[in-house]
Amino acid sequence: MLKIKEGALVTERGGFCSDRIIRLKELSHLIALSRSTIYDRMNPKSKRYDPSFPKPLKLGESAIGWQLGDIMSWIKNLQSFNTSISN
Repeated sequence: MLKIKEGALVTERGGFCSDRIIRLKELSHLIALSRSTIYDRMNPKSKRYDPSFPKPLKLGESAIGWQLGDIMSWIKNLQSFNTSISN
């Protein structure tokens, strides 16, 4: 069974459903970035390009999604990086 906790789906045991696919709207809400910023993070020609940003999965001809586990790992790496800079 799943429940909402701090804006992300978790199992009753407290673990994230890492294989769950999330769409752009949920990704935007989860990481607090706009649609255009997310696409900039994926675009090597953008000033805001982030090579560590998780690659999307193609779900159909015009649909993409991201694995929640990849997003959570990316967030954790950002937190670790920011902690190491501030120390």
